[in-house]
Amino acid sequence: MANPVRIGLVGLGRAGWGMHLEELKGKEDKCVIVAACDIIPERLEKMKERFPEVHTYDKIEDLIHDPDVELVSIATRSCDHYKHAKMALLAGKDVLGEKPMCMTYEQALELKSLSEGDNGCGRLFIRHNRRFEPNFLFAKNLMDSG
Repeated sequence: MANPVRIGLVGLGRAGWGMHLEELKGKEDKCVIVAACDIIPERLEKMKERFPEVHTYDKIEDLIHDPDVELVSIATRSCDHYKHAKMALLAGKDVLGEKPMCMTYEQALELKSLSEGDNGCGRLFIRHNRRFEPNFLFAKNLMDSG
């Protein structure tokens, strides 16, 4: 079996703590949080208490340059998604971006361009968590059935 993907989680607020961390429970054979970043010290303390083995940072640049981090999971404010994803991609890290991907179409095209080809940048993935909820799947099945 392959080694689990080593994730650096950026943002320990509602999305990071309440969704990203919770959704990874029971999937430790596939992915593991090795680092976390937040600008609010109390959130970092909470992370250290629950996951003492995880490296914690108050600057995204430090998390991005952590050699243990393979994939940077962006769970920050919507207006920061583009900036944080671009920093990680340019550092050669794969990125799992929270929705909305960016604030403008031009920003989205730039991130797409960075993640394509053999330019030393990482790959970009965007999280669409609602697509797997029962209500969404029910509606999709109705539409697919005609």
